Amino acid sequence: MDKKIQEIREALEAATPGRWFVMHGSDVAVEEPPGSGEIDIVLWANRHKDAEFLAKAPEYISYLLQQIEIKDKELGFYVDNGASIGRLIDSEHLKSITTRIARAALKGEDTNE
Repeated sequence: MDKKIQEIREALEAATPGRWFVMHGSDVAVEEPPGSGEIDIVLWANRHKDAEFLAKAPEYISYLLQQIEIKDKELGFYVDNGASIGRLIDSEHLKSITTRIARAALKGEDTNE
């Protein structure tokens, strides 16, 4: 797994659980445990937009990690089935390019040709 993705995953798992929300326009608070009405932490943000972003950060990161997992599965198909794809289209060159691009993407490398 990509080191940065692992870092993000660990940071998300270490974050205070609960419902994050903006409080008083610029404070970010976490209700912990969810539904308890108790505020566990409050963070100060200088601007309202920053506070909104911080409040949504766990949701956004979870979504992005899900999207990466979905794409990894799809790219894995091309890596695992590159030879089959090459036979279907009868092009060793295209098979090679497809497999190389999929492998690069799985490693988190730039896939622009």
